[in-house]
Amino acid sequence: MSGMGFRGRRVAVAVLAFALVPALLQASPVLAAPLFTDGFETGTLAAWSTTTGFAAANDPSTAFAGSWYGMATSTGAPAYAQETLGAAAADLYVQSAVRVASTAGTMTLLRLVRSASGTGPLVSLKISKAGGLMIRNHVSALTVKSATKLATGTWYTLQLHGRVGGASSLIEVWLNGSQVTDLTSTASLGTSPIGAFMLGTKGSSSGFTVGFDEVVADLSFVGGPPPTPTPPQNLHTTAVGSSTVDLAWDPVTGMDGYGVYRDGVFLQDVTGTTFSDTGLAPETTYTYAVDSFLGTTRSAPSTPLDVTTTAQGATQTVVRAAGDIACDPTDPDFNGGDGTATRCRMKSTAQQLAGADQVLALGDTQYACGGTAAYAASYDPTWGQYKSITHAIPADAEYTTTGGTDCAPDAAGFYAYFGASGGAGSDGIYSFNLPLGCTPGDPGCWHVVGLNSVCKAVGGCAHGSPQDTWLQQDLGANAAATCTLAMLHVPRFASKKSGINSVNDKYLALWETMYAGGADLVLSGNSHFYERFAPQDPLGNADPNGIAEFIVGTGGRSHGGLADPGLRLPNSQAGDSQDFGVLHLVLRDGGYDFQFLPEGQSTFTDSGSGSCH
Repeated sequence: MSGMGFRGRRVAVAVLAFALVPALLQASPVLAAPLFTDGFETGTLAAWSTTTGFAAANDPSTAFAGSWYGMATSTGAPAYAQETLGAAAADLYVQSAVRVASTAGTMTLLRLVRSASGTGPLVSLKISKAGGLMIRNHVSALTVKSATKLATGTWYTLQLHGRVGGASSLIEVWLNGSQVTDLTSTASLGTSPIGAFMLGTKGSSSGFTVGFDEVVADLSFVGGPPPTPTPPQNLHTTAVGSSTVDLAWDPVTGMDGYGVYRDGVFLQDVTGTTFSDTGLAPETTYTYAVDSFLGTTRSAPSTPLDVTTTAQGATQTVVRAAGDIACDPTDPDFNGGDGTATRCRMKSTAQQLAGADQVLALGDTQYACGGTAAYAASYDPTWGQYKSITHAIPADAEYTTTGGTDCAPDAAGFYAYFGASGGAGSDGIYSFNLPLGCTPGDPGCWHVVGLNSVCKAVGGCAHGSPQDTWLQQDLGANAAATCTLAMLHVPRFASKKSGINSVNDKYLALWETMYAGGADLVLSGNSHFYERFAPQDPLGNADPNGIAEFIVGTGGRSHGGLADPGLRLPNSQAGDSQDFGVLHLVLRDGGYDFQFLPEGQSTFTDSGSGSCH
């Protein structure tokens, strides 16, 4: 191998820009031999376990270093080189110099594989036809796109890192020695270790020609010292009880784990970004902090967080909610249930439901119609894992009778699937209390109302309609409830980019009835984005005793058009149309805490608290 001075047959993929080579040669410390190296200077592919459509090219004028480099050439067939590890590893760094001469479509540059045979892909670093980098997590079915692009005909150093650790797995990418932060992900890679890695694309492709040189794979960071531990950010609570505090924080890339401290005293090291502290005293304030560590090196502690436990006997319910969820099995983007980067993400958003006491499915649960067979193939394997704790409302997709799988009239598939938890027998109009079985007026007891936004299916939504009459009676019968939440698929207020029906008068009467009955929250979907409104009256006037509306149309089907910030409706306080995810709610005595939980890698966040009236 030329250029880097490594010895022996080992593993990696190295991509170094010409200008960086001298600096690396002078500044790099003496390191132990990595698992695998190949600069292709033998003029053969003898270092590799398996090759197809891959050759050693002798061209000093084009090579990244030395005279030889590896060339993957495809006209639509597989073209790759694979190396099997001597022993499977839970943590692997693969670096290679990469030069894309041409690509007719998205292709894989580097891949980590579960088995020595090359099956069971774990994570792939890909490049699009336009040069954009992206990561595909094959286990969690997540695709994360980067704003970073590579130019054709130029050598780049790419390093891919995968750490297998269940829900705490880590994926990282470096370009020319700098971390590509928008490709970092902590989604699960399962628990099976890495058995092999490869350059190029093993499956079919649209054709490409890509050069690889100075390949290195190792169990530690290639080409220099590992990342430096830094204090975790955004330490916050996800639930607070009389004797428990649940904490969460943002990940720090490349770390082995995190230490948790209460009142300055070390509690425990954890590998994930959550922690539950138990055995606490009621109505007591505690101060928490966390640090990060890599090996024996620890960061400074995070900004401290003061948390006060609730009174003894107070109850709370953790809720996750979203609408506009599952694609039809015949949808071109269904992709076997995995979806694509921008559509049919129900499998990924379902992962955000873990830890919920109850799930609220806010309508349009199954596209393009609510057929029984469609539910079985799409919703049930994903969100259906939480069916036993789900309460759902119907919407227009459930009533649609064409364009999907096994369509039926009158939302028959929806009611057959959800039964009483979808309001079967009452046109989807029903109510219940959370925690289940509590009585309005008890500490922490919330009254929840499910409404049907398909007005023509239930005799209208105007004052005097059967639904409005039922709503008045239900709220009156539960007037002792301190807190009330309603589910209504179509929002009264929505800052749509088109401007059409941004204020939907069809639901004015229902809002007036809810307002008069003291409702605190309305959760909606329909608009395929996230938007949160401050409490307001039915006419859209700011009102501290009004209703706070959350639009959570981000369950996975597709993205919608949210107006730009300066053009949104009055009282709109936050919004995002680029991410799928769910709303996390902690319903507690006299109020609630909220946080938007995006799937995949996202910079958007929205969290806070509200009080009931």
